[in-house]
Amino acid sequence: MTNGKAIDNTPANVTTRRGLCERGGDIFIAESLTPASMNTFAETLARLGVTNAIYLVGSNSWGWFADEEGTKHEFGQQSRRLPRYTSYILWSRKKAE
Repeated sequence: MTNGKAIDNTPANVTTRRGLCERGGDIFIAESLTPASMNTFAETLARLGVTNAIYLVGSNSWGWFADEEGTKHEFGQQSRRLPRYTSYILWSRKKAE
């Protein structure tokens, strides 16, 4: 999704979907509560006012993030093939002074 519009995607299977989202200057991870196609997930994010999103591996793939207080949050099922502290995306926000 970019500029508030879903981009047509060809994967038609349904599974749990996740995205790194931007809405109103806030950055968060959204996850579908029920299995969804890529298009349905992107269209739902657009209806919820998400302006930009990057698709993250969904289904029961394992991942984690740390909130502003540094608390670690995990989701999915950790694979034995994936090192525990591997991340697809790493970013930080400069704290206001």
